[in-house]
Amino acid sequence: MKHLIFLSTCVMCAAQVAVGETYWGKFSDGPHGTFYDGDPWQEFELTNRFFFDDPNGLRWEAPAQTRVNGASIPPTFWSFIGGPFSGKYLKASVIHDHYVVTRERTAHDTHRNFYYGMLANGVETWRAKVMYWAVSTFGADWELRQVVTYRTECTDDVSVELTCSVKPVIELQPVSVSRVNLSEPEQAQLALAKFAAVARTLKSSDGTILDVSASGPVPADLATLELNARVVGDAIAQWGAPGELDNIGILSDWAAFKGGEVTPWSPNAAEPGSIPDFREALPYDGWAAGGSPDTSLPFVVIDQFQLQNLTARPLPSFRLE
Repeated sequence: MKHLIFLSTCVMCAAQVAVGETYWGKFSDGPHGTFYDGDPWQEFELTNRFFFDDPNGLRWEAPAQTRVNGASIPPTFWSFIGGPFSGKYLKASVIHDHYVVTRERTAHDTHRNFYYGMLANGVETWRAKVMYWAVSTFGADWELRQVVTYRTECTDDVSVELTCSVKPVIELQPVSVSRVNLSEPEQAQLALAKFAAVARTLKSSDGTILDVSASGPVPADLATLELNARVVGDAIAQWGAPGELDNIGILSDWAAFKGGEVTPWSPNAAEPGSIPDFREALPYDGWAAGGSPDTSLPFVVIDQFQLQNLTARPLPSFRLE
């Protein structure tokens, strides 16, 4: 099903920002609310409505008494971003959480709005792209499909005999789409390793390069990012099938990647922050005869990291301290 695209215009947006700046949208005052101890993690309840007007002029609103817990950002990654309610993520997370629960709009538009919200609240571009890629790859996914329902309508005129009729109504209803299962340890380990690599690549390139594949660097424009998220997500979800790693690209050790701190790629001491070449990476199954890489196999980066050791490593705690 094609995504629903909202094309409403933002009146006077250009007048709201300085010349040369990009308008990403605007939040209302707040959010105002209260944090509560929740199960399994902390929850935030709004005491008043909170909304975001995106750069197309479309309003995204969470009503008063909405409760959110940040879970629209997969908790698997909380140890690495510092948590969904920390720093400049909070505003975008509240709106994103609400729409992931209600699913009033498409998954594509809901996740894209999360990206706009982060930028509108001052999150660095490379970091906003990391989070947008993560929710697009590993977050909730659904489609809005047309279904026919039947409603009974009755006359409310007390002066005549009560009559009722059944009428068909076409509605849009969300239908969940199966994605990566982060409760499966092997898929979760691959997801973490890929997330770490994407984060390092985006930071090293100042948000211009998303990934590295056999055909070269993968640009970080939004259309390519969304396609990459779909391809990588499908590849990880098919763990164990022949060729399932061919489309995953480079991976990185996630063990030292905590609290939102991201280390740029530095494979060459003379070029700090440079991004590894796919051909320089180590095949996940080791080395071929003679000590040279076996280029017939998928690659991972040399980063004190071996793909075959993933399943033996304990997963990080997803509960925030």
